[in-house]
Amino acid sequence: YGVELDETNVLHGMDENGNGLRDDIDLYISKHFKSQSEKSAVRLLALSYQKALTVDKDSIASVHAVAGQYSRAMDCVFRAFPDARLPDGTTLPLILKSMIVNTTQRRTEYSIYTDALKGYVTQYLKVSPVVNSVNHLMIIRL
Repeated sequence: YGVELDETNVLHGMDENGNGLRDDIDLYISKHFKSQSEKSAVRLLALSYQKALTVDKDSIASVHAVAGQYSRAMDCVFRAFPDARLPDGTTLPLILKSMIVNTTQRRTEYSIYTDALKGYVTQYLKVSPVVNSVNHLMIIRL
């Protein structure tokens, strides 16, 4: 990824500038994306993954709010990257998820989040085959 990932036991990781993103993820975005629209879209998506780790999973309203943020972030990603693929062909959502959900504790929390979403349906404004191919937690309603 070109940056050393935070693999500490701290769920949310280091965030020295207080923008809600781990510093390693912030650095990755700054180094790998040029335009402000790309950086903004990637940051929104990264924030939605990071919030999935720390959201109160007993609050279905909070879990659904994070899922809604994810949906809006994906819309921004598809606007910035029409097929949501990086130049090497890797899907952006898959890369970000693997970077953010990169420890046992984070994988466990993300799994609890996905379990809390079971049966949740969201409307996605722009259908793309990439959404289905990366196995995201979204049911597409047409």
